[in-house]
Amino acid sequence: MSRRQILIAVLASAGALMFVGSAVAAPAITEYSSGSSSAPNYIAAGPDGNIWFTDNGASKIGEIIPSTHAITEFALPSSNDVPQGIAAGPDGNLWFTVQNPGGGSIGEINPTTHAITEYTSGLNAHSGPVAITAGPGGTMWFTDDGGIAVGEINTSTYAISEFPITTGSFNGLGAGDDMRGIAEDSNGNMWFTAINNGSDPRVAEINTTTHVVSTFTPASAPTGIVKGPDGNMWFTEGHAIGEVNPSTDAIGEFSTGLATNGTPWGIAVGSDGNLWFADANLPGIGEINPTTHAISEFASNPNGGPQEITAGSTGTLWFTDPSTPAIGEVTIAGGGGGGGGGSPATPSVGHVTVSGTTAHVPISCKGSGTCSFKLTLSVTETIKGGKVIAVTAGATHRKTKKKAVSVGSASRTLTGGQSATVTVALNGTGQGLLSKHHTLKIKLVVKSGASTVATDTLTFVKHKKKNKH
Repeated sequence: MSRRQILIAVLASAGALMFVGSAVAAPAITEYSSGSSSAPNYIAAGPDGNIWFTDNGASKIGEIIPSTHAITEFALPSSNDVPQGIAAGPDGNLWFTVQNPGGGSIGEINPTTHAITEYTSGLNAHSGPVAITAGPGGTMWFTDDGGIAVGEINTSTYAISEFPITTGSFNGLGAGDDMRGIAEDSNGNMWFTAINNGSDPRVAEINTTTHVVSTFTPASAPTGIVKGPDGNMWFTEGHAIGEVNPSTDAIGEFSTGLATNGTPWGIAVGSDGNLWFADANLPGIGEINPTTHAISEFASNPNGGPQEITAGSTGTLWFTDPSTPAIGEVTIAGGGGGGGGGSPATPSVGHVTVSGTTAHVPISCKGSGTCSFKLTLSVTETIKGGKVIAVTAGATHRKTKKKAVSVGSASRTLTGGQSATVTVALNGTGQGLLSKHHTLKIKLVVKSGASTVATDTLTFVKHKKKNKH
């Protein structure tokens, strides 16, 4: 079957655009066929600038090139492999999860050579890994539907550890248990979603050092989860978009503006600073403003069912549609969220990723005028007795001397409606510190003029070279 492009016009006058309060400019939604035997599932932006996805209908990992929309797929080792989650890792590879009748595995694919490797040692015998995401210290964290656990794999040593979820009604293996999304918060802990035996919805946090799990109960079954630009953890559920504050554990849930039959699933941070989600039942794509909580939804292919979504690098988002089947692209109105009119220029920062010795920072400018961004990477050295005894991203104890050290910087100016991804590489000092300490917690500060737009703590890891066999 030849690839076909399906352009879906989203028009308010046709009733396809639903909004709350003032009208919201509709994004352009386009779908690109992934083939009749395809069933694209999870999706992620790769370090190569392409968009990568899992295809559990064809037992393959796929990529779509944003500039040409060409789709290529790469077969997994076994035709029984059913790939699930996928995410960019700190080593520059894409990491994914696999389920099959013989048990699960954690895989990686090199975006350049397309070499695929799967790892199983350390997984529960009944494992069924689902979602996966980058965590602190060069690790990838995943949810395990078969073992009712959360796991991690070290991207340098490939060692896998799993931590069974025994909090509340989650007490190990059980038919009907359902582990779902996972994401890292600003403190380096992992948050995940789950339900138990078709009920008992949970949003939970696992401390990545102590492995203590805390659970919180939303109104209905949660699915996707992501760290928002406000530092809260945002998640989708049965008929609402929810948020939980990692400091207070307070949960807020918002549904006004969702379609009557809406069922949000995947969720991602857009370059406009809003949360964007896929709604399989509408079917369509929606957004929620993290400050006002206003929700807008936009219809996609009426025969489709958008499932997972990820942010692109130039004012776009990408989603999977296993019903069509296709990979979809959302172009945000105005290229950066449609600030529109004479509104003042508003800078924002999206989800930051790290690969090798470089940070990739999505920035955007809404409204009129320009936004001048200054991005800096720094560490703080703790000095005692004239010697450096610690290198951290944050402040040190007041009884010790501290010294701020710049380890990288970049700048960029955007006009209203523009967005871009800025790469900030470690300078010679930063690379020297990384070589010495192997793992560095580095503070990222993004300023626009005199205002601080965002701060984040990034983890850089020195990776060992793989032995060739």
